[in-house]
This record gives sequence, C-alpha cells and structure tokens, in this order.
Amino acid sequence: MTEQTEILLKRVNRASEKAINILGIAGILDFASFSKDVIQAALPDVNIKNPINELMDYGLLKSVSERLIISHAQIHNYARNNHKPNNEIVEKLANYYSEIEPKSYGLIDLERVHIFRIMEECKEREIWQKVIDLVWMVQSYFNIFGNWTDKIETFKLGVTAAQKLEDKYNESAYLGNLGTAYRALGEIKKAIGYYKQALTINREMKYQHLKGYCLGCLGLAYYSLNEKKKAIVYYKQALTINRLMGYQQEEGNFLCYLGIAYFEMNKKDKARKYFEESLSIYEAIKSPYADKYAKVWLNKI
Repeated sequence: MTEQTEILLKRVNRASEKAINILGIAGILDFASFSKDVIQAALPDVNIKNPINELMDYGLLKSVSERLIISHAQIHNYARNNHKPNNEIVEKLANYYSEIEPKSYGLIDLERVHIFRIMEECKEREIWQKVIDLVWMVQSYFNIFGNWTDKIETFKLGVTAAQKLEDKYNESAYLGNLGTAYRALGEIKKAIGYYKQALTINREMKYQHLKGYCLGCLGLAYYSLNEKKKAIVYYKQALTINRLMGYQQEEGNFLCYLGIAYFEMNKKDKARKYFEESLSIYEAIKSPYADKYAKVWLNKI
C-alpha cells in the first residue's frame, strides 16, 4: 500500500456518515465512472451534494466528464469490503438500472459494467427478481451489440434466478435464448440441448408462443446439421402453432423454411407449394420477405 493510499484511507475514517454511505454505494458499482443520478436513486431522501463534495475534498472521489469515480482502486476495494450498503439500497440500484429504456443502447453501453456488477450483487444477496429485471432490460442491447460470452453468462444467471423463484416462464425463455446464443456461435448440439429443455417446460406449462419458438429453432438447428428430415418435422409443428396463434409473419417464415428444405432434398413440387403459400402470406401482410425470399426461391425452381 502506498503512502498516498494510507492517507486516503485515514480520510475515509474522518468522513461523515452520509459521505461513507455514498462511498459504499460507489464501492459496489464497478471501478468505473458513474452518474450522480444513481447515487440519488439509491438515497432518494438525502441531499447528496454536500457529502459528494466532502468526498471530493478528501480526494476519495473525483470528477470525470460530469461523472464521478472513486479516486483509487484500493479505496474502491476498501469501500466494497467494509461499507456495503443494505439490501434495500441494492434493490434501488437495481431498479435504477432496470428502468433504463431497453433501446437506449448508448446509455446501456455507458452503464454496462455497473449493470453487470449490480446483477452479480443481487445474485450474491439472492435478490432474484431484480436479477430477472436486469437480464430482461439488457436483452435488446445484447441482440444488437452483445458480446457472446457476456450474453451467455447473463442468460445463465437468468435461468438460475428463474429456477430459484420457480418462475417457469422466464426459465423457459432464458433457456431458449441460451439455445439461440449457442446456435449463433455454431455450437449446434449444445443449442439443441437448451431448446429441448425449454420445450419440455413449454409443453408442461402450455406456453404456446414459446413452444412454437423452440420448435422452430430446433428445426433451424437440425437444418444447420444437414438433418433436413428432422428439421421438417419441427418446422411443421412450429407452423401449426404459429398458424393457430395468428402469427402470419412466422407462418410465412416456416412455410419458406419448409420450401427450402424440400428444394434441397430435390422435392421441387413440394418446395413450390410451400414457397407459393409463403409468398401469398408475405404479400398479404406486405412483408419485404416476399421479394427477399419467397420470389427468389420460386425463381430457382
């Protein structure tokens, strides 16, 4: 420990209770800059201006581009280990981050490390509903920008939280998302395993929409393995569910997938039938897939 760090730690002991509380909140965030707003959200009944200025005067906090950061990594570790806030404050932090608009991608990217840190804090304290809230909030971000490792670890955490709460719907949804993440990485057999786990829950709980999603994904997974006959079985089941639920875009998609599978099996009459049906639906709903897929495949026959 450097002499400067020792001096800073002595100043922590001289700080007011309100200042210490703020330092503790900053300590369970990641060691990165954070907004003053998050502190205010955690301490809604406290005027945070003076204690923040106190911490800055002591050299424990510093300002970075209108945000704040703890001045030294060892001070951050000390605050995290010795001044942890209570569960009520952690829940308020989770609420603050989970209420970010899911498509505010720039803001989510800026706050990303803190969101993950609070997710982990909620896991450690077994505040499972807040874990689920945070996982759902970042899902749209992951679909656009997500690092696959972070995406998979986050959905696994979601599965754990859902299981702890006996929340079958979210457990199934996260298992399906894990399947899709692994399929995107080319780990098709692992993806199939997750889809089948999700499908078992969906059948048991009669979650028809999620059941249709998993059946369709299993079809796509088996198609990727060149097991077209298995893919067709799942496509047909997914088609039936989406048709019954009135999901016309998905109905058109599975008709097109069936056409592609039959085309590649050299069963062109069947392929034409499915492409024509998909084209009819796409045109009825003015889907761009009419020109992008159905017509393109029909022209190949």
